[in-house]
Amino acid sequence: MCRAFAFLLMILCFSASPAGALPFKIDFVATGIRAISSSTVVPTAPQSEISGSFVYDALSMHAPIEAITSVDLVVAGVTYGLEDLAYIAPFWTSGTAIIGGAVHGANGMKFGEDDFWLTWGYSASRNFYYISKDIDCVFGTDTFSSFSLTALDPEIIEDPVESPTPVPEPSTFLLTSIGLVLVFRRLIRG
Repeated sequence: MCRAFAFLLMILCFSASPAGALPFKIDFVATGIRAISSSTVVPTAPQSEISGSFVYDALSMHAPIEAITSVDLVVAGVTYGLEDLAYIAPFWTSGTAIIGGAVHGANGMKFGEDDFWLTWGYSASRNFYYISKDIDCVFGTDTFSSFSLTALDPEIIEDPVESPTPVPEPSTFLLTSIGLVLVFRRLIRG
């Protein structure tokens, strides 16, 4: 009986898992896009306004991104899919998150390739940059006619100032209860 109970207790201990990530959505319209740097004559931006959206999973709105689950973005005629994306999201260390093309990583671009990056942060400015393989120039802006970061679950209420308070998992309460039962059982028998 005791061995079966100990085995059950071990299974419960090792099956405890953290709370799952929650979905958040970024919608934006970057405007006033202009040439930032060029290896030749400064051209006009092929696209002076870009709108897009990303859905990502994270433990809270201001926690690091765990996965990007959806993308709706066309930049200079290039449609980006999930396989084309990379991200950097150390919110609490630098205050900035980046979603960008996967070709050279989220924060790298190289002339002669199609690539982009979007930065935003808890205390950082927002920026959108892109390059087109047809033009040796970086185009960008820090002007947005709209930018929103929202929780897709209406039950989630985010406080933009304080970090979320961790909530103990149900398995933690179960293990604590079992421990108390065992202590009282030992006291009664002993």
